[in-house]
Amino acid sequence: ICSHASVEEKESLILFMKIRNLIAYLLLIIFSVCSPVFARREINKQKSCFSNQRLLQGAVEMYNMDHDEMLHDVNEDVIELLIKEKYIKGSHLSCPFKREPGHYLSQGDLCEDGVIYCDYHGSIAGDGNGPIVSPSKEYQMDQHRSEFRNKMNSYLPIITVIAFFAVIILLFSGNKKKR
Repeated sequence: ICSHASVEEKESLILFMKIRNLIAYLLLIIFSVCSPVFARREINKQKSCFSNQRLLQGAVEMYNMDHDEMLHDVNEDVIELLIKEKYIKGSHLSCPFKREPGHYLSQGDLCEDGVIYCDYHGSIAGDGNGPIVSPSKEYQMDQHRSEFRNKMNSYLPIITVIAFFAVIILLFSGNKKKR
């Protein structure tokens, strides 16, 4: 604070700084409440992707039972064929990936022990239907960020309480004008 400023200017500047800190702490509290919601949203997208993989696997199996010419792999053309033949309801099937839709592909022969996977989430782990396809590096990085956020969220209630008391102290402390 400038030494040539008047007492009123100094007090108003101090009040402004306290209000600014209060707003920052309130934003911290809002963030601590909202961040678990975003983590759950990503988990739900992953579950939806795995559900689509199971649906696609069932559609391929039904198609193979009904036709002499069997499907041995999955790509975009096969998915369009399964939709056109009404083995999959709806107009499209894609992974609910956050930036752009993930794509479903297959590894190995689906008539034997092949597996359907998403190029973002990977395959359903431990389902016993063949090899497990690892998720993409981008998904793995997102998982690490999510785990870090979850660890930080465990500390946020403590930080929030400390911040709340700090704001109270800042608001009620300060230089009182001597008359």
